[in-house]
Amino acid sequence: MELDRSASYDGVGIMTLDRIARLHIQLDDIEPLIWRRVEVPLTMSLEGLHDVIQAVMLFEDYHLFEFEAGGRCYDVPDPEDLYERKTFAARNVRIAALIERGIATFSYTYDFGDNWRHTIAVEVKTPASNIRASSMVSAERRRKMLAAPRGSRNS
Repeated sequence: MELDRSASYDGVGIMTLDRIARLHIQLDDIEPLIWRRVEVPLTMSLEGLHDVIQAVMLFEDYHLFEFEAGGRCYDVPDPEDLYERKTFAARNVRIAALIERGIATFSYTYDFGDNWRHTIAVEVKTPASNIRASSMVSAERRRKMLAAPRGSRNS
């Protein structure tokens, strides 16, 4: 697969690119619903998407994460993985590559102790110009999630 080189920076933190994806990110198994809608470049890696999710969900990036898409797992591979699972490096996979494989919904799990599982749905791909590298479009239940007692998942 050839990299999309259509993205460029204008020197002030604005990225000019040809296409973006609008993603709906929902925290699973919690009521009331907690979700975010973000726009990100199709050229963004899953590792970059992890950083976006950390920011919009107000997590503090202290724990491991994993994406599951199309039967494959993506994370930061551990050469000493005790479970001997086959995973792929999240930094090497672009959102565009998932979409090209026909993947419109995938999962993201953060903190394997508390198992914060999210469902991510690609809502739309669209041309874009002069947007920030990523932006939150809308959200529900924005209060700081980390204020809840550990394990309660209340927002």
